[in-house]
Amino acid sequence: MGKPMTGIFQICGYQNSGKTTLLSSIITALKERNVKAAVLKHHGHGGSLTVRENQKDSEQYIQAGAVASLAEGQGHIQLLANIAEFDLDQQIRFISFFKPDIILIEGYKYENFPKIVLLKNREDLTLLNDLTNIKAAVYWEEAEGEEKSEKNNIKHLSLFDPSLPIQLCEMIMKENLDL
Repeated sequence: MGKPMTGIFQICGYQNSGKTTLLSSIITALKERNVKAAVLKHHGHGGSLTVRENQKDSEQYIQAGAVASLAEGQGHIQLLANIAEFDLDQQIRFISFFKPDIILIEGYKYENFPKIVLLKNREDLTLLNDLTNIKAAVYWEEAEGEEKSEKNNIKHLSLFDPSLPIQLCEMIMKENLDL
C-alpha cells in the first residue's frame, strides 16, 4: 500500500476461544487486499515460549547470557531476546520497523485499541462490559442465544458465518486505514 502504518486493532477473548484461527483468516483476507499486517501476540499462558527445533542455537545463546539472538535463513528472521520487561508500547515500536499497514494484537484485552471480542460461552459475555472500544463481538454457538445489546454500536457476528473473515477485514480496513 505504500503509506505508513496507521492502525492498530486487537483480537481478544479467553484462552481457546479461537483468536489465533480467526486472526489467521483475517490476515489472509488483508493480504488478498494488499494490506500488510504485523501481529503482536500476548503470551498469557505463563512461562517462557516454546522454541522451535531450528532455534536451538539461538536459545543456547540466550541461556549463555546474550540479550538477543537473531537468526536469518531464506528471507525468514527469528529473534529471541531476554529483556526484563518489553511492554506493549515497546513491542509496537519494534514491530513498526517492518512497516506494516496495520498491527494486529492478539490479547492485551484491557488496552483501549479498537477490538474484536470472541465469546465462546455465556460466562464470556462479561467481557462486553469489562472491555473498552469493542467494535465487534463474535459469538460461538454456546453464547449466540444470549441477548445482545446494541450498546456502543458493537457489531454482533457468528463465528460460523463463512463470510466472517471478510466482514472483519473490511471493518478493520475502514476503521484503521480510511478505506
